[in-house]
Amino acid sequence: MSSSRFDLALFLSRTPIGRPVVDETGLTGPFDFTFQIAPPNDPAAEASVRSAIAEGDPTVWTDALDRLGLKLESKRRQVNMLVIDSVERPTEN
Repeated sequence: MSSSRFDLALFLSRTPIGRPVVDETGLTGPFDFTFQIAPPNDPAAEASVRSAIAEGDPTVWTDALDRLGLKLESKRRQVNMLVIDSVERPTEN
């Protein structure tokens, strides 16, 4: 995965981590990075990582962040939520 216009926090929020991810690094501007999911020419290692991603194993992402010098911390925060109490079909006027 390589990108200079990539919102890592947003991407991680949409993965099987199962929680919103908020960027609190204070880092600004685009960064160019290349991330290799497995050692080159190691099909077994690559298959293992791809399987973990497909199964939703969040440790894949925490390991990836660790390689970038970042970490995920679980915190309690207030969040805005839309709650729908009930739904009814419209009636004819």
